[in-house]
Amino acid sequence: PLLATPRPGYEVGESSAAAVRRPGPTMAHGVNYSYVETRLRDTERRMMAALELARVAVLETHMRRLEWQRQAADDLVVQHIMRTQALEAG
Repeated sequence: PLLATPRPGYEVGESSAAAVRRPGPTMAHGVNYSYVETRLRDTERRMMAALELARVAVLETHMRRLEWQRQAADDLVVQHIMRTQALEAG
């Protein structure tokens, strides 16, 4: 014999039409989604914080590169001045 268990929400002896007509959970029945919404907001906050940290890291890297380029340009200027002074003295 094939044994089957009724679907959740279906009562033994109830017709399938009656089970379909029965309303599902609604806010009037007190279903509370605040936990899920809170978890989604927390996840979104963590994602935004991670994105912000990534942006800061990119900006810091860019600033270090610009500083390196400025220092390299300063070094070239000093070398040029020293060569010019050596040629004028010499």
